[in-house]
Amino acid sequence: MTIAESEKIDVPKPSKKQVREQLHRILKSPSLDLPSRARRFLEFLVNETLAGREDCLKGRTIAQVIFARGLSFDPNSDPCVRTEAGRIVSIR
Repeated sequence: MTIAESEKIDVPKPSKKQVREQLHRILKSPSLDLPSRARRFLEFLVNETLAGREDCLKGRTIAQVIFARGLSFDPNSDPCVRTEAGRIVSIR
């Protein structure tokens, strides 16, 4: 056992309710500078993950559900999902 393993602290996993409450606080925060579609994107990702559908979170699905792209959506020619993901990831 390494020192890092011996110093691990078991932190209880938050409940789905706690995650949703925190997401709500984050989305309502006046300091969160994100466009509404990035907010919808973040909310969708969290809700789908909590519902156990994280394996279905593909760029095509996100583009169709969140950004109203059609069945012919091509992620190589339309970077909408990557663009919004970049906005969310760059939040400080």
